[in-house]
Amino acid sequence: MGLKYSKTDGQLLTSALEHNLSTADQIVSDLQEGVSRLTTSLDNGELSGKAYHAANTLFKSIIEPTLSKLKNATGDVKNDLGQFKSAITAFDHFNDPIYDKDEITHALEIKRQQLATVENQIRFFNDMMATGIAKNAVENLFFEGKQLESVQTHYEQEIQKLEDKLRILEETSWQTSGLFQDSLTVFQDALKGAKALRKGNFDSNGNFKVPSNSDMSWYKQMMGQELGSSLVSGERNPNTLPDKYREQVEQIKNSNLSEVEKANKITAIYEQYLYSLAPDAFDKYCEIRKLNKSGTPQVLKAEEELTKHLQGLPVNILDIVKQLGNDDIDCVDDPTNYFLFIAMVNTKKPVDLKSRAFLNDTYSIWARGWNGNPLDNNDLSKPSSDFLGNYLFGYYGAGSLYTNDDILKYGAGFAQQSSDAVHLKLLGDWNKYMDNFGDSEAIQDGINAYKQNKKD
Repeated sequence: MGLKYSKTDGQLLTSALEHNLSTADQIVSDLQEGVSRLTTSLDNGELSGKAYHAANTLFKSIIEPTLSKLKNATGDVKNDLGQFKSAITAFDHFNDPIYDKDEITHALEIKRQQLATVENQIRFFNDMMATGIAKNAVENLFFEGKQLESVQTHYEQEIQKLEDKLRILEETSWQTSGLFQDSLTVFQDALKGAKALRKGNFDSNGNFKVPSNSDMSWYKQMMGQELGSSLVSGERNPNTLPDKYREQVEQIKNSNLSEVEKANKITAIYEQYLYSLAPDAFDKYCEIRKLNKSGTPQVLKAEEELTKHLQGLPVNILDIVKQLGNDDIDCVDDPTNYFLFIAMVNTKKPVDLKSRAFLNDTYSIWARGWNGNPLDNNDLSKPSSDFLGNYLFGYYGAGSLYTNDDILKYGAGFAQQSSDAVHLKLLGDWNKYMDNFGDSEAIQDGINAYKQNKKD
């Protein structure tokens, strides 16, 4: 593949790095504050015995080197980014969005051939004028020659412009080819480490704990050795997928399936996990639904009992939905592909949680009385059927598309309008986004959650 440069890619790279560097600066500040508190505790003798040893070992083995690595890596990336931004300003002289060496070289060949043809014609006219021909013929040849000289000048200018582009492309490539190769790798590992440390905490015995699903491979990459289990302990967070489910999700994400197929299978895995949290309660609920019509006292009672059971679990469904949203977003390669977005969020598609039928049953496992899913009028028998789907719509839309909040909400409204038209819904029943009341607020909640998660 030939040498290429895209202004859009350059701007996106610059913007992404500046955001990550800003995040790193904030994390360094947070860690530095934590280090200061830990150092004070160690110096003041607030910790002793095993607690002191655990905290002191953690500080020397993990916190101090991670903080040092992150500080140095951040400085190196900032330096590389400065050189990169300086180098790509050379492209500002031209308005081309993309520079492709192969295309420029091909265009040069054509322009040079055209110039050679014009130069041959000029020589021909000059030779003709040097011979003894009639006056009017000489005047015509002279006029034609002047026209060709103008064309010659145009081609020479075009060739010069193409040669300048080619020179700038090659010089910029030479100036930037060595940037980020080492600094960015170290920066990414150190940033992973710093983020993992920020999620951890000390118990009363001085032991440092991180969530059990935390990826600690950064430590080996950064320090060249495995992280000893004696330094860090953990307990599984029920709001995250267990390893066996996470492995299946990653396999699907790395498969050759379409984006919609990936998202559909991933959502099904999340549903299997949700079911595994209360299989007996779901089986009992399902049997009652099969034997009774929707809305009957028996079904309402079953819904209430299921809600009580689910709300007794240490699970917040919003945390689960956000992780699902992140996995769905990971399946998207093109943030301008609005057709894919529509295919993902339409009725009975992966993001439309309320329309998903769990296994062979007719109900959505998402639209149940989980902690985090609102209840209509605080009635345990009436968990919201729409909230989580709208929440995921906002979260997924904010992370998968180049768009803004209002466009997402208007898009949902138009989709709702089309759907409700079948039921002869009146215009007065819609909010300003032409959506059902409450839906836009749920979508905005999802959008806000994505933005906050991105900051964290």
